[in-house]
Amino acid sequence: MGTDILPFNLTGSLFSQIFEHAISGSNRAVIDRSVRMANREKQVMALISDGDTNKEIAQKLNFSLFTVKSQFHNILEKLALITRFQIVKQSFRLNSDPNK
Repeated sequence: MGTDILPFNLTGSLFSQIFEHAISGSNRAVIDRSVRMANREKQVMALISDGDTNKEIAQKLNFSLFTVKSQFHNILEKLALITRFQIVKQSFRLNSDPNK
């Protein structure tokens, strides 16, 4: 065996597309509330939304740069996002939701 059905570089994109398709007819607020974010991820997300770089986040939270990058990756994966800008947009949307 040993061969993948899909090339590794396509699986993230495919996952994002499946996720977007699954939620397109659903109430996005319900889905947002169901995603479990660790405290570290919430802290990193807030600082990304403030415009901080990974290095600045690491200094402010006393994390290693590797930890910040790991948390950044986790946020992208959990929220099915691709870019830093999407994290900022999502953060503002979540923080403006009165039902969160």
